Amino acid sequence: MEKFLSPVFQGINDTEWQKMQTIQCMHQASFAKNAVIFHAGSMISDAGIVMRGSVNCWTAN
Repeated sequence: MEKFLSPVFQGINDTEWQKMQTIQCMHQASFAKNAVIFHAGSMISDAGIVMRGSVNCWTAN
């Protein structure tokens, strides 16, 4: 995964970036438009950063 500029990763050097990839603490994923990424109330183990596009969050009553 190519290193990208984001305030979240400010101060992380190339060695640290490589280490995070090596220990698999981050990965890249793509989703189709209007795809459901997860449902409200679901247990999740990952957090995400939107690199391009947008994400809508809502709950159904």
